[in-house]
Amino acid sequence: MWYEILPGLGLMVGCIAAVGGINYTCQKLGNGGKLRRQVRHPFEYRLYRRDQMVTGKAYIAKGLEGLNEMSFKS
Repeated sequence: MWYEILPGLGLMVGCIAAVGGINYTCQKLGNGGKLRRQVRHPFEYRLYRRDQMVTGKAYIAKGLEGLNEMSFKS
């Protein structure tokens, strides 16, 4: 009957969920608690490079407190 497919369906859903969970966990552990940033568009790449220049690490985002006041004076 139709319910005979439920164990196989449960196994497939479980495997797909496990892969997503393992990916999430590895990225959190490997990047110091931050998820890996997606850089698909030029604007996202500019934000990535800005964070890399300001903090030294691309996965730590800082706002204005990360900038030096002397860098704006000409």
